[in-house]
Amino acid sequence: MNDLMRFKPMMACLLISTAAWFDKAIADEQAFKEHCGQCHARAASLARNLKGPTVEDRAARLTEFLKTHHTEDAKAHTVIADYLVGLSAQ
Repeated sequence: MNDLMRFKPMMACLLISTAAWFDKAIADEQAFKEHCGQCHARAASLARNLKGPTVEDRAARLTEFLKTHHTEDAKAHTVIADYLVGLSAQ
C-alpha cells in the first residue's frame, strides 16, 4: 500500500473533526452575541476578567452567575460559559 493510501483515512478524520470544531466555535460565538451582545460587545473583555484558579472553576462560577443574569436558557449558560472560558485560556 502506498503512503498516500495510508494517510487518506487520517486526513478524512482530521477534516471532519476540524469542521465540527469550527461549527461549534461559530455556534458558541453566536450564542454569546444573541444572549449577551446587546450589552457586552466584546467577549474577550469579559473573558479577561473571569476569576478562578482553574478553567473548570471559572466555568462553574460563570455558569452559576449566568443563572441570574438575563437569560433563563440553561443550555445557553453552559455554551456561553465554555465560550468565554475558552477565550480566557488563549
